[in-house]
Amino acid sequence: MLDWLAKEKIFPKFYWANRKNQEQIAAVGKKSGEGRKFGALFFDDRKDPLFQDFSEGFFLPQKELVRPWHPFGEKISLPIFTRKDLPSYIYWKELVLSALQQMEKVVLARKVSLTTEYSIDPFAILSHLASTKENTTLFFYQPTSDTAFLGATPELLYERNRGEIHTEAVAGTKRKGESFEEKERREFSYVKDDLIQKLSSLCKGLSISPLSTIQTHHIHHLYTSFTGTLHKLLPDPILIQTLHPTPATLGYPINKAKAFLKEKEPFARGLYAAPIGWISPNRAEVAVALRSCVVQKNTLHLFSGAGIVKGSHPEKEWEELESKLGPFLCSGQIALSTS
Repeated sequence: MLDWLAKEKIFPKFYWANRKNQEQIAAVGKKSGEGRKFGALFFDDRKDPLFQDFSEGFFLPQKELVRPWHPFGEKISLPIFTRKDLPSYIYWKELVLSALQQMEKVVLARKVSLTTEYSIDPFAILSHLASTKENTTLFFYQPTSDTAFLGATPELLYERNRGEIHTEAVAGTKRKGESFEEKERREFSYVKDDLIQKLSSLCKGLSISPLSTIQTHHIHHLYTSFTGTLHKLLPDPILIQTLHPTPATLGYPINKAKAFLKEKEPFARGLYAAPIGWISPNRAEVAVALRSCVVQKNTLHLFSGAGIVKGSHPEKEWEELESKLGPFLCSGQIALSTS
């Protein structure tokens, strides 16, 4: 599947393998008409040249392949030549302390830019992520030959099957084997309460699962799922705008967190933490683009975020961001696999 996608000369290119490991989908090109459309929306209205080649919205592909999902090949790695963190650790500490004085919760993000001596194959990164795929959705969006956005996210924005909608609250991060503390439970409660409020206005017969955890390759999160029937069948772009962003990617209260990040966060998020996936008249599957990166020639831009609430410590939150970068790295090098 990835070999076919890599060899195709038509852009944009899109790849999707959902968390349930049911199938993988590859799509290329763009045409007019109706059917299953692929794409993404930006996190907010801030602009960043890093994402200038990406079009906002969903497109109907010229070609689409669907195959059963399977893991990929041999692991390799690429030495890192330079590394740049934005914000720096010093400014990060200042942001965390400022947030704790002003906010109930805010999600602060970091961009880590790694350069190598060689061009980076985005399909090799995607292949490696497939080998660590546990409870994540793989996504890949390539608008031109020079730029690709991809990742493996544990967070579903929603699934829709005709009028039935399913979504999840995912928040709080701990390494496997570590117990969740009051700080993570408070962080999670903002996300859950926000979704209950939004879904109650959209749905009837809302069902909420008991609190549990969801495991990814090396960390786990607090987790609750929601299922309901829509009062009326709304267009998917309206559903996306209603449900996104949640306090899991922005903070709480939403508007106050948005203003704080617009003023303080030193880069525009672009597609990081934004809605990405596919929509069609009868079904839709949209994820939140976490654990993600942009590949541009010999540079890899990695993104991660941490929820800051009462009880947060700058050093521990910085370490959490490092752990979220883990799937992309191996012994301090960029992790790749053959497809």
